[in-house]
Amino acid sequence: GQQVSLAAGLTLVGRLAERAGQPIATPIKELSHLFPTPAALMNANLSGLGLTASRIEAIRKLAGAVVAGTLDFTATADDVVRQLATIRGIGPWTAQYVALRALGEPDAFPSTDLVLRKIANGSATALSASALEKRSEAWRPWRAYAVIHLWNEASARAAAAKVAA
Repeated sequence: GQQVSLAAGLTLVGRLAERAGQPIATPIKELSHLFPTPAALMNANLSGLGLTASRIEAIRKLAGAVVAGTLDFTATADDVVRQLATIRGIGPWTAQYVALRALGEPDAFPSTDLVLRKIANGSATALSASALEKRSEAWRPWRAYAVIHLWNEASARAAAAKVAA
């Protein structure tokens, strides 16, 4: 989902699951495949799904690191973030997002997120990532909660703007 909308990210992950995941039978129409294993992702044909070549390569490298054991999701969140950062195509936003969502790290903070940088500034003009990092120091060790709050605030403002329009 890096650098795409939530809707686009969900579409891409659905395509990925359908292409490389194992089919399952459920009474839920939308649930037809398990998410692919790292080994399956390493070898799957991911062309034609709407992913760029660099994103496909990042997925393969990530899957390979998991299979090889060089990426250990049971390590501390800081260690996982550092390990993720060594994989070409995975930037700070993605590494922090994984720490926030997948690892439940209460201090994860994707400071390069454009929505966070704008909403924290209270305007359409975004703070720099470093300025947001500096501001967020006061929120430690619970910055992930601030992230969720700020994203919710941005969503509420966007919804209110649609209603007003």
